[in-house]
Formats: sequence, structure tokens, C-alpha cells
Amino acid sequence: MPGSYYVQESRFWRVPELIAEVLDYLRNADLGTCARISHTVSHEALRKLYKEGVSLQDILAILGPVARGAIRGEMMFTKKPLFHEWQRFCYYAQFVESLSCKDVMKGISDEAFLDILLIVPPGGVIFPRLRVLEWGESRSSGMRRFNVFITASLRELVLLSPMRLLPSVFSTVSRSSPHLRRLLVKIPDRLTVVPAQIQEQLATALATFRHLQQVEIPSAFLTAEVLRWLSEKHHLATVSIHSYPHTYMQPCPLKDEPVRLAYAPFPSLTHLTCDIDILFIGGGKLLVVPSIRKLHLHIPVNISEKRLKSCAALFASKCDDLESLSLLIRRPMALGDYPSPITENILKVFLRAMPRLLSLDIDDVRPVSITAPELEQLAPLCHNLVELNLCVHALGPPIDNSPDLGSLIPFAKHCLDLEVLGIYMDATDVPDHSPISFATFTRLRQLNVYYNMEIIYERGVAEYLCQFLSPDTRVHIKPATRPETAVDLADSSERVRVLARRWEDVDKLLVEHEPLRALLAPAYTRVRMADKILDNMSRGGRTAPGFNRWDINPLSGTNYLWGT
Repeated sequence: MPGSYYVQESRFWRVPELIAEVLDYLRNADLGTCARISHTVSHEALRKLYKEGVSLQDILAILGPVARGAIRGEMMFTKKPLFHEWQRFCYYAQFVESLSCKDVMKGISDEAFLDILLIVPPGGVIFPRLRVLEWGESRSSGMRRFNVFITASLRELVLLSPMRLLPSVFSTVSRSSPHLRRLLVKIPDRLTVVPAQIQEQLATALATFRHLQQVEIPSAFLTAEVLRWLSEKHHLATVSIHSYPHTYMQPCPLKDEPVRLAYAPFPSLTHLTCDIDILFIGGGKLLVVPSIRKLHLHIPVNISEKRLKSCAALFASKCDDLESLSLLIRRPMALGDYPSPITENILKVFLRAMPRLLSLDIDDVRPVSITAPELEQLAPLCHNLVELNLCVHALGPPIDNSPDLGSLIPFAKHCLDLEVLGIYMDATDVPDHSPISFATFTRLRQLNVYYNMEIIYERGVAEYLCQFLSPDTRVHIKPATRPETAVDLADSSERVRVLARRWEDVDKLLVEHEPLRALLAPAYTRVRMADKILDNMSRGGRTAPGFNRWDINPLSGTNYLWGT
């Protein structure tokens, strides 16, 4: 019997799936010990360890026993690793494809790192198949180790290091990783002047990356030479060139430089993010190309209406197939408290200029300058949209006659394909009319709200929404995309926590009544299908005087869901 037990135990440790299951219950420190037991256990231990993200400290623990030095408290080997230990480590290291290295040398002695390099064979690298590297070293001592992780297999590089540490980075990458696909440069500095040396090295590196597909750089990096090399990349589909909020960086140097590009620049560009002024470089003939499908613009709050209309005209003339437009309104503190530059008139101009637009997102800390009646007039122009968000994260204050719950009804009438809707609104008062006699959503899956939207009576709001939302529509608290509107409930005021809890209760009530709402959905769907046919037939006369295809509705105003 004892022999049979040991045979079964031996078989158990030969099954990788069972080993992986056991290792899921171990701490990272114990996983490093398991990695030194055998090849089989090492492989699975390291696979689990690397799921959590690897650091140089993990590498030290895998290669040999480590301890903190008595003087500086840095990690170092108690016994120098030997070549056979390096060979064991390589069994897993060849599978590592993604690393996040932030302050990699923090807490590690130079002696320990040197011990690692001494056992690497000539011409060998620590991770030979590394494809994605996020590098955020903030010290010059750690930056000297950068070239150890740059290999020919690298396809994506995210740089988070300060400007002062970048002078040699682009040269190193261009020499060692010519097959790079994605390059993202995110500068953490608040006060930044870009040296000409870095701009020149970036341009030289871009000439090397022939298969580049995605680029993100600060606008201060954009010289004529950088733009020229970007424009010639046949595989480049995603470009992001903008300054960062709350960062004081020199302006884009291209404004005063003549730019000459190829006859057909950016042949594959589909996703573009940039400051709005960059669009007009070269008279709008450089970056605004017909292939663009998604456009994200950073707009200063003091922009003129004329400038915005010129932007819409540029889209109308060159971007017939634009599907998604998002506008981020930037508010430098020095400019004071401006109202939103987005008005009813501006939105009408944009919607008419882009008839094929499917998604529109306005992001501002102030609500759009549109009243409830103006929003109702705007709804017919949104008939083609699948997603619409109008300043969901606004922190107020609300404008006079601001949108409320009743402002959702015009979109239910006119936007038959709408799946996601978010409008900064005041839900304090629940309308006393029954929306079921006006219109219903049939495809809406998500109603976006935010913690700052006023609400008092959650049950009344849920009763009202239940009458015209799709059966499976969920109330979703949309995460903020900018630091100044992000809310941490743990540190928020009691008022914000109460509002968040009320909106969550609204969603719970909608879910509770989903079965009953689903029973009524087929009737709504039949009506809306007929409306869709009529809408396609009469698109041109939708707003003609006397034309109202909503006059005929077989559903009465009775509230079937709540028994009233």
C-alpha cells in the first residue's frame, strides 16, 4: 500500500494542470522556492508567478536564494547563481512575452544585477521572446539596464520615464528592435522642454520601424521630420499626438515649420487622437485623411465657434466614413471658469457634417450649454447614432432649464438604433406624464450616469424609466476618463456616496422588473420595426411641418409594470 501511495503521488506531480491548481494557493514568495524544485514544477510555478507580473526581485528569487543587505537594505544573492541554475530558469523565461518594469533597480543591489549578467551566455538575453515592455524607470542608475530588455522580438514599447532619461532610448530601440509595431511615449513631467536631440533621435528611429502600426507621442515631439516618417508608414493605423492635461509642455513645433509629405500620406490611418490645432497643420491636408474611422480631439475651453465650424467643414470634405467622434474639453486653471463651448448650434453643425457618425462623446467638467427644449430639437439629427454621451461626468453647476428624465424621450422617438446613452441630467423631479404613450427604446443596453447627477426618489425614477427602456437596459455608472472628474467613493463626501447608492438602487429595481418588462417588449418591438420602415421611407421629410409618425401608437399610457 505505501508503494502504491507514492506511485500515485509521483503521477500527480507529472500532471501540469494539477500542479497549476495547487500552485494557485501559494504566495509569490513560495512560488520562487517551488521554481527551484524540478523542471516540471518550476515551469508551472513560474507560469503562475508571471501571471501576477514579473519584476527583477522575482528573477533573483528564482535564480537563487536572496536576502537584504545589512547596510543599504538592498536585495542580493546569499550564494552566487551558477550556469546550471540559469539553464533551469531558461525553461520558463523563453515563454515570457510581456513585462512591466517600473523602477526596476529599486531595492536591488548593483552586485546582484551584475551576478545575473555574469551567468548569461555571450549573446544571450534574459527574455529572448519578450514582445511587450512597459518601462517606467525614474533613476539614471536603473536606466542603464534598459538595453538588457530590448531584443529583436520586441513588438510593443511603452515609455513612462522622465524626459531627462530619454536621450539614448530611441537609438537603442531602433538598433535592437527594428520590428517594433507599437510605440507609446507618455511623459510624466509637469514642466517639460523637449531637447532637439530627442526629436532628432525619434525621427531616426521612426525611419527604422517599417512595420509600425500604432504611435503615441506628446505634441511637442512632432517635428516636420517626425511627421514625414509617420506619414510614410503603410501599416500605421493608430496615431495619438497631444499634450497631456495639467502638463506644461512647449507647444507643437510644427506650427511654424513647412511640411512636405508624400502624395497620399497615412494610407492606413483609422484612429486619430490629437489637439484640434494639429488638424489644421498644412491646411488640414496632412492628418485628416479619408480612411479615418475614429477621431478623438482635445479642445481648449476658450475655442471660438468659428474654429469649431471650420473643423466640422474639414470633416465634411475629407472624412465621409467617420464613425466615432469624441471631444475632450480641456480647462487650464489660468483660463478661469468658462461655460462649455459645445452648444446646440455646434452639435447641429457637427451632426449634419457627418451623416454616417455612429458614436458621439463630449467630455467636459461642465454640462454642455444646451437646455432641455434645445436637446429635444437636437434628437432628430441623432437618428443614426448607436452611442451618445453628453458630458456624463460633468461636475456642474447645471444650467437653467437643464435636461431631466423627460429629455430621454426624444431620443427614444428618433434614435431607433441607440444602444448606449448618457446625458448629464437632473433626476430630482420625476415627470408626471407616462412616457409609454410617446416612445420606447428597443435596443438600448446601457444608460450612463455618474455620481454627481442629482436624484432623490430612486423608486420613482426606476418606475419612470421602466416604462420606456429596453427590458435588459442597465443603469451604468460610467468610469471617468480624466483625473479631475474621477471620484473615489471611499474619500468622497456623504452626498456623493448617497447619490451613488441611489443610482445603484435604480439599477437593481430595473433588474427586478426585467421579466415583466420582457413580456411587453415584443409589442414595443413590432411598433418600432414598423417605425423603422416608415423612417427609412420618409427620412427626407422627417421634420416637415405636420409630419409626425408618432401620432399612431397602439400602446396606451397605462403603467403596466407598476400597476398604476
